[in-house]
Amino acid sequence: MKDKISKFCHGISWLAVILTAMASLLWVAIIVTQDGWGALFYIVLITPCVGGGALLLGLIPSSILYVHSRQRRDLRSIWLSGASVVVVAAETAGLFVYPTHAC
Repeated sequence: MKDKISKFCHGISWLAVILTAMASLLWVAIIVTQDGWGALFYIVLITPCVGGGALLLGLIPSSILYVHSRQRRDLRSIWLSGASVVVVAAETAGLFVYPTHAC
């Protein structure tokens, strides 16, 4: 059963990386156009879904599995999910730094 959960978490980790890459493209577009509504959309919808999903479905279960079994796949999942969470959090913090226009 642990092996199936480990594979599932690894798949979720890769999905988080792909979604984070797509969110990063959106973030760059928001920064370039200084779109305030896009920034609000990113903060309210993208950050909880992508960052929270990577945290709750990838990072936490992979960490628990790695503590119990020490498999390389779980360690890789921790790195992938952790990087996704950090990137999304940094981009969200960046939206508070860069100026945007609401209209």
